[in-house]
Amino acid sequence: ESQEITPAEINPYLTQKIHKITSLVYQKMSLNGLCRIDYIISKNKPYIIEINTIPGLSKESIIPQQIKKGGFNLEEVFTMCLSHTKN
Repeated sequence: ESQEITPAEINPYLTQKIHKITSLVYQKMSLNGLCRIDYIISKNKPYIIEINTIPGLSKESIIPQQIKKGGFNLEEVFTMCLSHTKN
């Protein structure tokens, strides 16, 4: 059984740790634009299970939910992505 909860209901320490790992992976793999790095947490330890470089963008998809929770909308995020595109 599983349940999607966005954002995840985890403690602040684990949230910070996942943010740090995600940022490092994003940089080391030379990722650009939007992607989603999924984790499974076992015994309070995060494990990467996949990197989705073409995440869904429907209202029900995780990325738009996260963007909304972050106080942004898709247009703002796409504009930020385009302004950071390397020529």
